[in-house]
Amino acid sequence: MTESFNVGDLVAEFLQQCGVTTAYGVVSVHNIPMLDGIGRRNAIRFVPSRGEAGGGHMADAHARVSGGLGVLFSSTGPGAANACGALVEARFASTPMLHLTGQTARANLGKEQGAVHDVPDQLGMLASVSKSAYRVDDAQTAFATLCKAAGEALTPPMGPISVEIPIDVQRTAIERPADLDNLVLPV
Repeated sequence: MTESFNVGDLVAEFLQQCGVTTAYGVVSVHNIPMLDGIGRRNAIRFVPSRGEAGGGHMADAHARVSGGLGVLFSSTGPGAANACGALVEARFASTPMLHLTGQTARANLGKEQGAVHDVPDQLGMLASVSKSAYRVDDAQTAFATLCKAAGEALTPPMGPISVEIPIDVQRTAIERPADLDNLVLPV
């Protein structure tokens, strides 16, 4: 029997290869595939927070204390907006942080329909408070986008990088990238 592997699993294994041992945030309908991937591997401890602001500050503190990459998971829309204060703090402090947020399905993007927490220009909002912000447009670009984002977070001047991954992309089955085994970030 072939084991399935999706973009959510890729996120989990990518973080593990980056040396992440703990991640923080809020479980949401828009990030469940990524958190399921973490849960199936049981290698990264997920610490749930009462809100994205608190989770962001915990990820920031973890990165400052550990010297590694802090990781925050948020919901989309208002949840991503709740993370903004922590992202600004991490940016001022040059804390290497990876903010992973969900996004509505690609078919709903840019239509301002208000589909399940969809807000106008979430990516622009995140870019205004992060060092950079990226969207994973399709499953085939997920690995390269994650590498670019984590590498940029860890490159001086370090800072928080936000990555939004639409829910349909997170669920997309892909082949496990062979480069995960010998991951070298572009730092």
